[in-house]
Amino acid sequence: MDKEEQIIMDLSKDIKIPYSYDIAIRTALKKKRKPNIILLIRNVIIWLVSVLSILCGSFGVYAATGGEINGIPAFEWLGINFSSSYVDYKQELKETTTTYNKTSVELVGTLASDYVTVLEFDVKLSEEDKEYLRLGKEVYTEQDGIDLEERLKQIQEDYQRSIENVDEMHSNTEDKDVAQQMKDDRKDQYGLQKKYAEESVEDFKKYINTLQLGFNKKPMGEKMDLLMDFPTSKDNIILDGEEIWCRNYENVVKIADNEYKVYHVILLTDDDLKGKTNYNITLKNNIIANNAQLKNGESEKFEGASLANTPNNARRIDIEGEFSVDVSKDKILADSNIIKLTDKKASYKNVTQEIEEISINPIQTIIRTKTRITGVASNKRYDYEDEMQNPLWVEFKITDGNGKELKSESFETKKILTKEDGTVEEWYPGDIDGMSRYTNGTFELTEYIIVENNNTNKMKITTSFPAPSKEGNGEQYHTLAPIEIDLT
Repeated sequence: MDKEEQIIMDLSKDIKIPYSYDIAIRTALKKKRKPNIILLIRNVIIWLVSVLSILCGSFGVYAATGGEINGIPAFEWLGINFSSSYVDYKQELKETTTTYNKTSVELVGTLASDYVTVLEFDVKLSEEDKEYLRLGKEVYTEQDGIDLEERLKQIQEDYQRSIENVDEMHSNTEDKDVAQQMKDDRKDQYGLQKKYAEESVEDFKKYINTLQLGFNKKPMGEKMDLLMDFPTSKDNIILDGEEIWCRNYENVVKIADNEYKVYHVILLTDDDLKGKTNYNITLKNNIIANNAQLKNGESEKFEGASLANTPNNARRIDIEGEFSVDVSKDKILADSNIIKLTDKKASYKNVTQEIEEISINPIQTIIRTKTRITGVASNKRYDYEDEMQNPLWVEFKITDGNGKELKSESFETKKILTKEDGTVEEWYPGDIDGMSRYTNGTFELTEYIIVENNNTNKMKITTSFPAPSKEGNGEQYHTLAPIEIDLT
């Protein structure tokens, strides 16, 4: 087996992803065997609150492999086979290096297709910077243990104070049952707080540090505001001189102790590019940072959320200089089959799903869809039974002409609410504005589906969405009729 084959095999390993808050809840809602959506959201929020010291950034995908700095993005990127044609369509770059002391970050290549843009980096670290970032070391620090003892002491003191308050409130009453119930409740709360505090810090010991890059960061002081400014959040880029929000992902491959390959994947929609096939991407205020990776090489999920970093472990290095690169989709578009569709719809009650376009390119197949949900009301978000009211997610299943399921991943890129009076609100993709009030409104969701390339001439796209029962005794999943597409 030659080196290139070894890299491809290494990158084909199953890779999991850490999740940000909105995707944490979205993923939790996809767990179909849980009791109901409200409980799932509550459980995720409880966990997030219990570890507010944790820093959650945008998606990262990590693979610890050996080899030389060469090759292709992970074949199992988000569970989707990334075609080996990547090496044929990648645009090689030169003289695009920024440095910090003896550490260098070099942008060595780009690739652009419909929706997916890849920036490929080589990172070489000085020994000093590798040690500072604690790469390869356990996320848990001695200070975490000290902080935990202080936290447990505070929890104990709060519990004792709450019991004393109950005794004081009921000192002149004969209703001892009420007082005892209140004490029991506070004891249960104490037990949960203690449990979550201990478990969250114990989880730190499961992780080691890996590397990640962050771009277009605003200057910060030495202390990070962990709740307000995610130092490695990548959900913004500078496109043709304008800063925009878009989904970004990162695949990090360890080559050696001091060398890493980083594939920065940017998901740019038709709206973002405004029909352009050639564009410029600028990256400035760039950083190198550490991030948490499970010791077995896979990222762990807790009801959809995962450990991203901790205050005592988090490290970052600001890199001077900037990258400005011209990117073109023309080469891949010349070898792509783009199918514009009309009247490819399926409906269930107040939900209509429409497939608008399918782009089959040498790297992946990209599907653009639109979901329309009518008659929605803010006071029915969790109080409904047989309709879609809470547009947090829509799930897709893609099969070929023989019924075989194809690997795919969907991404919501736009969420528009039109209220009954005509007022239009654009919500953050993958999220719900809990402060918005509306009746008889209409949601329109734009989603892209990335599908593993295959040789099928036919494709079926099946959409489903959750509808928890009013009684809270389980979730119903309504499935629309499959939409059949002829790809010839």
